[in-house]
Amino acid sequence: MSVIPKLIWGAVSMALAFGLNLHMHPRYEAAFEREEPLEQQGTLVLSDAALELPTLAAHVLAEDFLHMGKRYEVRELSLRSLQARGGAPSFELFVALPASLGVTPGRQLDPRVLLQLELTVQPSGRLGARGSFVQRPSGEPEPVLTGSLQFTDIREVNDTGKPELRGEARLELQVDHGAGVQLLTGKWSGRVVAE
Repeated sequence: MSVIPKLIWGAVSMALAFGLNLHMHPRYEAAFEREEPLEQQGTLVLSDAALELPTLAAHVLAEDFLHMGKRYEVRELSLRSLQARGGAPSFELFVALPASLGVTPGRQLDPRVLLQLELTVQPSGRLGARGSFVQRPSGEPEPVLTGSLQFTDIREVNDTGKPELRGEARLELQVDHGAGVQLLTGKWSGRVVAE
């Protein structure tokens, strides 16, 4: 066999392997994301950048996802801006839930158990499909390398005639700022929902 057919076969094999690998990777989308109303339910204030961002609710998620016969556990808290990725300013964060909480699907978790815990912000969430990022005005999305979120208050309120949980949290993020790592600190307040 000459060199050219070997090169063509090599390129085709690589493309097939890439496509198969892409297809086999789980693509998880939380049920609430398909039906969540896009209205402000919280606010993130970044002190270092003097920036205030409207947010959706903080969602505590505990689901098992089946893909090609394998079970994947999704145990995370997600928080994102009202503005989608690509619109500046915006952000999306994925926070790991500690295994010690014993979070399981089908068992309602009271988010108040998260009070005063230092929760780790992950570089990605949704089984690695989406990255945590911060995008400031007139800038590109900056990946979050690590960070922490700590709820200082979670309480039930009944302002609208329908009880809901509202929380306040401190936030520290280390973001890849292109020229190096930058520390961002801030405070978040808003609605907390357990899925």
